[in-house]
Amino acid sequence: MENNRRKSKAGLFVLFLLLIAGVAAVSVILFFNVETIVLYNGSEYSDSEILDVAAIRVTGADGSSGENIFKVDTDAIKSRIEKQLPYIKEAKIKRSTPSKLTITLIADEPFIAVDTGSAYVILDDRMKVLELNASEVPHNAVLAEGLELESYASGETAKISESGKFDEVTTVLNAALITDLKGNIVRLNIEDEFKIVLKYNERFDIILGSSSDITRKTEAVCEIINRLNEYESGYINVSGSSMFFKPYSDEEIDEIGEAYDEIIDEIDNIDESGELSLR
Repeated sequence: MENNRRKSKAGLFVLFLLLIAGVAAVSVILFFNVETIVLYNGSEYSDSEILDVAAIRVTGADGSSGENIFKVDTDAIKSRIEKQLPYIKEAKIKRSTPSKLTITLIADEPFIAVDTGSAYVILDDRMKVLELNASEVPHNAVLAEGLELESYASGETAKISESGKFDEVTTVLNAALITDLKGNIVRLNIEDEFKIVLKYNERFDIILGSSSDITRKTEAVCEIINRLNEYESGYINVSGSSMFFKPYSDEEIDEIGEAYDEIIDEIDNIDESGELSLR
């Protein structure tokens, strides 16, 4: 008799648990559907573009049910937004029960442009492709000469034939950013990693040599520029122990991309007799 009572209580307890589980399941289905999406849009895309790509079903005024908040695949939505809308660096998605999703977007920025011959491919600082067929270099990006793209697709990470060169570019431009040079750098030539040349606002050819000791070199560039008047232009050579400025000659060619060898030959002939030097 005692055993029967115990079995009966156990059975009732199991039934109670099943009932609770059933109520919970029904509650999730009925009461945890997406009704509101809060969007913090720090990007250049419109809210409607973001929501179209996110493709989250929301409870409608006509009574149609929204997507269950616990079944929303936030990782898939994040990936979709970041790839299909490449100028978004990061999408953060947060659930808030019972019925709210919050999407926070962090904008991406152009870092470099690579000339493919017919257009420019725009990359961010992680080699993510932001644009495939840009007609011009964005004002806040630097044209990187000497980089060769093996493969690239919008929203994906580009593959560069010599990936170490991208690391060199990043090292140089990050140092330039710290010293406030980057906003004035329009081109970077890295065809030879030991003869890196920067073009500063079509006014200076900055000869860095390699990227070693880059902080000292960029600080020296700033010091030299600050000593010059606004009309002076020429070479700034910080590749060696003696750092100096040499004005362009009247016949000087200042196109790095087309006349790179001529510029390097000229730099090799510059000695410490330059008008301005740092020691």
